[in-house]
Amino acid sequence: MRKINTTVTLDLGVFGERECSVIAKYYKGHPGSWYRSNGDPGDPPEPDEVEVISVSCDGIDLTDLAAEYLSENDNFLETASELYYGAE
Repeated sequence: MRKINTTVTLDLGVFGERECSVIAKYYKGHPGSWYRSNGDPGDPPEPDEVEVISVSCDGIDLTDLAAEYLSENDNFLETASELYYGAE
């Protein structure tokens, strides 16, 4: 797990597009395996995951409104992945 601090652009409807600060936890997935080295059944693959901790824009906390959207947004997941692997 790695904590990520980044800025994303969100469309806030009538308020337009705004730069928002996001703090999240990134969990690296596991590719899975058919078998373990001792011959026992392996583990299923697990995808990378992002848990959004907080979202704020212009000093306003938008976590409750934006966390689910960001967690399911492919562009944000890609950005989080790049930040995670870029920091290794």
